[in-house]
Amino acid sequence: MTRSAFPLLRRLSGLLAAASLSLLGACGPQQEPAGSPASPAPAAAGQIDACRLFPQSEAAAIAGESVNFRTSVLGEASGRDPALCAYNSGTGEPPKILSLKVTQAASPEAARRLLDTSRSLLRGARPQDVAGVGDGAFWAGTNLQQLHAAAGNLHLVVTIQLQDGGNHREHAEEVARRALTRLSTTPAGT
Repeated sequence: MTRSAFPLLRRLSGLLAAASLSLLGACGPQQEPAGSPASPAPAAAGQIDACRLFPQSEAAAIAGESVNFRTSVLGEASGRDPALCAYNSGTGEPPKILSLKVTQAASPEAARRLLDTSRSLLRGARPQDVAGVGDGAFWAGTNLQQLHAAAGNLHLVVTIQLQDGGNHREHAEEVARRALTRLSTTPAGT
């Protein structure tokens, strides 16, 4: 390596370090910039858009304060996963998390297997059956605060972690019921 290459290498390593710090600082919850759309980009045709099923206004009503979309540098670079809608609020550590994840299985049987597998994996959270949500559902309380439900070929996971020590099962059930109602009244991907 020639002596003239060293200043260039130092400058390049400085730029890489600055870029790395920028990327690290951009990870985690982000507030929508002023003038940006009120919701994330829509899902492609045929995909279920979880943010349409769990709107920001409903998440804010549950949190009792404004919420922001949770994003990451990786998510922004690769595009938003329309099957996941996650919000955060609060200034405490850890932040309040409210989310809906919708997985489209190959069949209703496959969705039910996802539900059963989730129940088995979460047995430490003491799953409790939930009636009246989809074709089958359970609540995993303790620190997890998640509702898992199967409905047709869908597996839904609703997380309501408000960090207040409360049990938010009723909120999670309502989010799941509204999401399933919205799915039954409008076509996927709209």
